[in-house]
Amino acid sequence: MANQALIKQLKTYMQLSTEWDTVRANGVKKERTLKKLQTKPSKVKPKRKYSWFGSIAAFLALPFAIIGWPLLGYFIYLNIYKEHPFYVAAGIIILLDIVVFLFEQRSENREINKQNTEAMSQNQKYLDWWNKNQSNIPVLQKQIEECHKLEQQHKQKMVSYANSIGLHSSYQDYFTVDKFISYLEKGRCDTLKECINLYEREDAEFRRELAEDEYHYEMKKKMDDMYASQASVLANIQEETERASGLAAKAAGLSAASAFISLSTAEQQRKRNQGK
Repeated sequence: MANQALIKQLKTYMQLSTEWDTVRANGVKKERTLKKLQTKPSKVKPKRKYSWFGSIAAFLALPFAIIGWPLLGYFIYLNIYKEHPFYVAAGIIILLDIVVFLFEQRSENREINKQNTEAMSQNQKYLDWWNKNQSNIPVLQKQIEECHKLEQQHKQKMVSYANSIGLHSSYQDYFTVDKFISYLEKGRCDTLKECINLYEREDAEFRRELAEDEYHYEMKKKMDDMYASQASVLANIQEETERASGLAAKAAGLSAASAFISLSTAEQQRKRNQGK
């Protein structure tokens, strides 16, 4: 029975907390609305369309690179018009560039017009709302004052009730009280003091596990960095060893060749001496 009475008290406190939070949120919402009404909105500037002179780079770059140069080489290679092949090819290139450019320009300007229309429509709706609600500013200010008074009343009532049931200010948040109710409903605790002790133990255990996880993560990161560094050093050592082995093999080959040449020279000299 004691558990049921304490559960009922804690649920009553949670209801008071929810009511206070609702009143506070309503006041914040009205304050934001008042701030919007007190700040005169500015008109949206439409995006500028692409101008002829401002798009010369786009006109010359992509279409010319994709179509112009291959076509120019093609016409020069075929040499259909033997008198003026270059001028014919250049004329066709410019004509194709103009067609592609006009198509791209038209598509881009259409998209810009669509964006400008949507932006201007949204801006006009906001301006109409702002002008329409200017007369409501005094009413809204009065409502905000009432919300602040009501909020203070709910908060005072909530804190007084929490003190009356022995709930310390450190445990008056919604999440903690909900945990206390869970402890009592599951039979893990019988009194508010037991709920607080169990909550502190679980919180300390959670923080300890979190610290251990962070420690293990940092150690793993350091070990990974160390292994990566060692692997890099070993790779460099292996590379130097292979290079030294290659040089030693070359040196051995040169020594063998030198010895063979020396023996051959000595043998030839011996034969000459015998012939004499």
